Amino acid sequence: IVGAAGTSDRSGYFYAGLRLDAFFGKRIVISPSLAPTLYHYGSGKNLGSPAVLRSGLDFSYRFDDKSQVGVGFHHMSHGKVFGNMNPGTETLQFFYAVPLSNLFGK
Repeated sequence: IVGAAGTSDRSGYFYAGLRLDAFFGKRIVISPSLAPTLYHYGSGKNLGSPAVLRSGLDFSYRFDDKSQVGVGFHHMSHGKVFGNMNPGTETLQFFYAVPLSNLFGK
């Protein structure tokens, strides 16, 4: 997985990592993920380090073209690896995911 997000208080992050899709039937997908993340807090929440780990769980519906629409809950923190300041943060997101093969051909 690869992704980026930003907020109105100039916070933002970029991540790249692994996601495992577990299928329940043809359409329902539950996906745990783990990704190293670069975080810039701008005037938002200071997570104690620009390097954090993003972990989460997504629930989605899979279409015939293998794209997915769903909701995900994720946590970001550095686990006190880079000091005692480690407030962490949680995000709830709605997403539409498209396999790269859909964008660039098979």
